[in-house]
Amino acid sequence: MPDMIDWELVKIPIIILGLISIWGIYDMVLGKDFKLSEHRWLATACQFTFFIYLFHEPTLNIVRKLIVVVLGKNEFGYMASYLISPWIFTVCAVFAGLLFRKYLPKVYDVCMGGR
Repeated sequence: MPDMIDWELVKIPIIILGLISIWGIYDMVLGKDFKLSEHRWLATACQFTFFIYLFHEPTLNIVRKLIVVVLGKNEFGYMASYLISPWIFTVCAVFAGLLFRKYLPKVYDVCMGGR
């Protein structure tokens, strides 16, 4: 049965449909009158996107493994780790970025490339 459809030809329309859907959901959730400056926490977090990009790999794995250690090596522990660890990591990374920028500004500038 899988040979009946050439999946390579269907991939591109599926990707385009997904992008259009995500764009539409974004507009429905946030609305047309959304202003980032009115959301203090989100505006602060957006200042550290490059910092999060640079330091996410090792620290996200540490957070994920710590959650599994705390909750146990079972289905619930792994599911909770998968769902919760990005949020915990993001909060920790923004907090670490704030501390870095305040107490070690030269190191922060070198790590961020002056961004």
